[in-house]
Amino acid sequence: MIRAHFDAISVLLDPIQSPPTGLLVYTAALDDAWTPLDPPQPMQYPYAVMRSSGMPVTSDRLAQWSNRLDGLIYMTGVGLVYDQAAWVLEKIRSVLLDAVPVVSGRSVAPLALVDSSTIEADRDVSPPLFHGVDVYRLFSV
Repeated sequence: MIRAHFDAISVLLDPIQSPPTGLLVYTAALDDAWTPLDPPQPMQYPYAVMRSSGMPVTSDRLAQWSNRLDGLIYMTGVGLVYDQAAWVLEKIRSVLLDAVPVVSGRSVAPLALVDSSTIEADRDVSPPLFHGVDVYRLFSV
């Protein structure tokens, strides 16, 4: 069930990954950008990274079946300058905010932006990168 919901969010992001914007969206981790057999390719900026919580399931009844999925989607925008990271988050918000992912056999609520970090510089990497994180609530029954 985790993968089905994660994939549904990925489908929503497809339009911003194609020309003319061509925003790179990595899922789960930057390691997904290459296989262990291939050397890492130079990163292209700006880009986004999508991660999820463990997407816990609960029940609102005394019955033993857990059917409520209440998860979080973390979207990180990364750029060489502040404006690039902000642009990534804006592009992602333009497609995810209030969107309804389609998951077979589930009723999914519109995505809600529940938290956002400030866009900050990470000077521990070279070149320094700017990054910010938006957190979306993903709820389905």
